[in-house]
Amino acid sequence: NNSGTWQYNSQNTSTTTGYDFSTFAYANSSFDASSIGLSGGLNDIAISSDGTKIYYVDNNGRVRQHTLSTAYDLSTAGSLASYATDSIDNDPRDVVFKPDGTSFWLLGDQFNQVAQFNMSTAWDITTASYASKYYQVSSQMSAPMSVQFKSDGTIMYVKENTNIFQYTLSTAWDVSTASYANKSFNNQSQDNSMLGMFLKPDGTKMYTVGTQYKKIYVYNFGTAWDLSTL
Repeated sequence: NNSGTWQYNSQNTSTTTGYDFSTFAYANSSFDASSIGLSGGLNDIAISSDGTKIYYVDNNGRVRQHTLSTAYDLSTAGSLASYATDSIDNDPRDVVFKPDGTSFWLLGDQFNQVAQFNMSTAWDITTASYASKYYQVSSQMSAPMSVQFKSDGTIMYVKENTNIFQYTLSTAWDVSTASYANKSFNNQSQDNSMLGMFLKPDGTKMYTVGTQYKKIYVYNFGTAWDLSTL
């Protein structure tokens, strides 16, 4: 939320029940943003593939990076680094990283766009630079909240409060080659204020979090990655 992040772990370690939120419980682990003097609030988070770094965007136009001394243990968040994005978009809403940590994409509400950045050292936000690539989603929405990519970088999903939209990238991971795929999904019947979004790595499930009822919702894809089958 605006002031911190809380960690939940699955209570069932069976690989057949992975991503089953009904098995999750609070892990008594959290990160308090006020401990580093963050006054602007948090907007969504991302985690490196090895679990040693956590990233989030704040309302002050920065992507912030913390190192976890114990992988995936939020309570061990330590040293801070940051990268200013306010010259590209001063109202960032979400950040998502390429699986190898060499690029990230910032979803901004100021210009309703997804902007692309590269990192010369993987997962090191201090080596980031703007790639001069972006895609505006204003034709579909006016207040984007969350962005995700297919695991191979050929599909992008962007959501607002009540709708999710699908885009095709003709060149994988190059957001400037995106185009609207004329596929969308409306989640208003579950919650009229959905914020975060996450996709299972195999493209068979989507998770969204809603503020109206303070719940996480799980959706199944009939065909992996195809939003029209959600």
